[in-house]
Amino acid sequence: MGGKVVLQGGRDYQVTVDDYLARWKRGLAGHPAADFRIYEADNHQFIPGEGRSTPEDYGRADHVDRAVVVDIADWIAAKLSMVSFGWGSGGGDNEVGTSSVGTPA
Repeated sequence: MGGKVVLQGGRDYQVTVDDYLARWKRGLAGHPAADFRIYEADNHQFIPGEGRSTPEDYGRADHVDRAVVVDIADWIAAKLSMVSFGWGSGGGDNEVGTSSVGTPA
């Protein structure tokens, strides 16, 4: 995964794919490591549903799409795998250092 990630709900009527995703892509064009994900069934809150999203969706109790949670966790884990905490490598007990790959963005 890239150094930057942009997540977008496909049913989001406030921040639409057509209006805003293109802006993000233009804005991050100089960052080849940018990763864009669209969750077609999700609204602005990344809650899956069917049909057009409406303001009433915000009053409905539900859970964030599992795929979004997993993708965020995987992205963070990938970033953390780039960090060496230095434990057992001659550093201090709690010294934090970076690997040769670099620090998370």
